[in-house]
Amino acid sequence: MDEIFELITDIEGELDNANNCLPEYNANSDSRSSIDGALCSVYVLKEKLEQISHKVLEYDLDNE
Repeated sequence: MDEIFELITDIEGELDNANNCLPEYNANSDSRSSIDGALCSVYVLKEKLEQISHKVLEYDLDNE
């Protein structure tokens, strides 16, 4: 689970870098929108992974 979380965090950083490196031209608005959409998906995925991780931890503690 930690490895998956680390990969998602890496993807988040790479998308942030891509967003920051993209020139501020109107022609890039579609690309910026795509990057923003991907970042949003990464944030949701990260949140869901954290929720699953907490549930697994609670289950493990309850079954000790």
